[in-house]
Amino acid sequence: AIRIENIDANGEVMPGFFIFGDVPTPEGENLVFGDGFPASDPGVNGITLDLNYNFPNESSGFIVVQFKENGMPVGNGNFGQGTFLFPLSGTQEWTTETFSFDGPLNATPDQCVIGIASADVIGGDAPFETGAFVEVDNISLQNSVDQVPGGDFESWAYVAPIFYPTNCVVDIQPFVRNFEQTDQSFEGTYSLVLKTIDRDGAVEVGTAKMGRMEDENFVPTIELDENASSVSFMYHYSATNDQAEATVVFYNEIGEEFMPVFQKTFPLEPNFEFSMMDYEFSDDLADLQTTPTHMSVEFKSSKEAENTPQVGSVLILDDLQMGTTLGLFQSFKNPANISINAYPNPTIGRVSFDFGTNRSGYYRVFNQQGTQIGVHQFGSTKTIVYDLMGQPAGKYFFKFYHNAGVQSVRVVKL
Repeated sequence: AIRIENIDANGEVMPGFFIFGDVPTPEGENLVFGDGFPASDPGVNGITLDLNYNFPNESSGFIVVQFKENGMPVGNGNFGQGTFLFPLSGTQEWTTETFSFDGPLNATPDQCVIGIASADVIGGDAPFETGAFVEVDNISLQNSVDQVPGGDFESWAYVAPIFYPTNCVVDIQPFVRNFEQTDQSFEGTYSLVLKTIDRDGAVEVGTAKMGRMEDENFVPTIELDENASSVSFMYHYSATNDQAEATVVFYNEIGEEFMPVFQKTFPLEPNFEFSMMDYEFSDDLADLQTTPTHMSVEFKSSKEAENTPQVGSVLILDDLQMGTTLGLFQSFKNPANISINAYPNPTIGRVSFDFGTNRSGYYRVFNQQGTQIGVHQFGSTKTIVYDLMGQPAGKYFFKFYHNAGVQSVRVVKL
């Protein structure tokens, strides 16, 4: 299935949409979508989909279907020529639904476009609701010989466009399927994959730098405050006679420029399973005569300074965190804005998590080595309690999956 959802990006909610075709442009009184898949059946009279969705408050999304001939909409429609729009609202568990066109198309198309949105991006449902989502699978046209290519999403792979984390453009070279669908991801479906490759006889090292490029200048995008104290990530490294590395750089923002004031590089040795790298930088920053304002993290699939990069070295990265989830595939969040309050923290055993409002879902618990030591469900509640008594002293990571998204909290066991 695919999941389309609204996300929080720097305090602004961005709606999600997916199109078997291309974004629409206004043509007179109609919206005309670009591209589409081949269609030729004038007898089509509806669309069937498996749907699971949640639209909080009075928010809504929609499904839109448009039939075209020679690039222009043709036939009947309930939302303009050849265009059918079906609103989605409320909450629904997985159900097979058919949306009827109230009769055949009565025109012979050559293309069909299907779009799904987690907000009313046509009618202007702004401000959009955080957490609104729709999951879709098994799309088919009714009473039609035409088929939706890949409508079951079984063979889809995330290839292009490469998805960058919100508020953090990743300058990745080389562009060789860096974001891959892989069973080796630490958690979820996708990981950031960096490879050392042979390109036209020259060895190229895969590099990812968390920030954005403005003209020819690099700009770090991770803002620091007094609560920032550590950065961690999970990695898996496959290599022979090679070494990957991660570099954390701290900057001061002076006018419109960012001046590096401190950096630390960590070698990443080959391993057989995902390992955690956790860097407590608060003591290092305390020794500086200035207070950094930003930081960046850079990864390389081979260490270039002291050894010869080996073609075939592969570095897989996942679950980048800084007090709370930063996420290689999630929005960066300011640690000061964590909505889960863990107390006491540090703890000698029991720790309570206060959501501030009712949540339902499940959570996973990882030890300092990144090994999962527990997974638990919880119903609608504001507070849950977990007992670390019997576990060794160290850092533990709690990852919560609930009806408002995904959040991570680090707890120290004394």
